Amino acid sequence: MQKIRVIVVEDKMLVRKGVVSILKEFPRIGEVRDVGGGKELLQMLISWQPDVILMDLEMPEMDGMEATRQVILKYPDIKVIGLSFHEEEKYILYMIELGAHGYLLKDCDPYELEKAIYAVIDKDFYINELIARVMRNRITHNPVKPKFFTTTEITEREKDLLKYLCREKSSKEIADLLSLSYRTVEKMRSSLILKLGVKGTVGLVKYAIEYGYDL
Repeated sequence: MQKIRVIVVEDKMLVRKGVVSILKEFPRIGEVRDVGGGKELLQMLISWQPDVILMDLEMPEMDGMEATRQVILKYPDIKVIGLSFHEEEKYILYMIELGAHGYLLKDCDPYELEKAIYAVIDKDFYINELIARVMRNRITHNPVKPKFFTTTEITEREKDLLKYLCREKSSKEIADLLSLSYRTVEKMRSSLILKLGVKGTVGLVKYAIEYGYDL
């Protein structure tokens, strides 16, 4: 199995080196690099791209949110996980809107960090209770649906797909559950992304939570 390459983006050196040290203990992690900010990250990506970026949000010169926007735009295959002390809804929502594949608090258990990295590689996203709660709170306090909600038809198969994505099922697992081929599930997921106008699998999960298809 190919080892996962990771970059840790964090301006505080002690925190950065601590995360790097933890990552090196995970069996599926390969090369780990670290940088002190968004500009340094983008410079490194010109010559070396990781599989996963652990992105701090508040950094001088270029913050993690702007860096995430540029990474998603220029390097769509790289998975970005927000790693921050901020648990306020606005930060999490903004990172997910940008296309981040997950969001963790810096005081999370190392096991969750490991789980999140593997999930974004294997399933394209990681959804924890923090993200799910924020999404549900958003729809509870903002019940007005966007315009596309009244015009987009979601089939029963597509609802099932959304439900299983929220349960962190891989495409292979979903194919088995729906008695479909892996290729059919992948095609259905790609078509649904286009239909809903969302950003990747993370956008599908966000949509599912907001509209109750995650149940």
